[in-house]
Amino acid sequence: MKLVEPDRDIRGDEWIADGDSFVSTTQRPSLIQFPYVLPSSYQIELTAERIGEPDGISLILPLNGSMLWLQIDGWPQNGTLTGIDYIRGRRINRRRDQHVGRLIAIGKPTQIIANVVTDEGQISVTVDVGQKRVIDWEGRAVSLRQHGADK
Repeated sequence: MKLVEPDRDIRGDEWIADGDSFVSTTQRPSLIQFPYVLPSSYQIELTAERIGEPDGISLILPLNGSMLWLQIDGWPQNGTLTGIDYIRGRRINRRRDQHVGRLIAIGKPTQIIANVVTDEGQISVTVDVGQKRVIDWEGRAVSLRQHGADK
């Protein structure tokens, strides 16, 4: 958290620094961009706590010069979905490989661990929320797109 400079790294609505945490103050989309270059394979650990009924968490992670977009407790209109948002141009709400159901309860800090491993165009992504493995995906990097038309 010491790397974050609010004027440079926060986009959208306001976040409040609270000790070793950042708290989003509104229900509109907002993001923190961490100024750190990750290696091609890495693990990210964070703790999230839902303090109300906003939409879910999006983690946009670097992936060989592109982006990997993970949704956690997103799409409440579709039953609250968790998974990789785009695979082969199709969004998470247009596929059947997602986790359905809320994972982060109000008032309960929950650990999220994301592992990304790349090897010669092959990608492996696992995500654990709490003690539950909710994403376990392997495939080619070209299958993952941050933006694209639903098909």
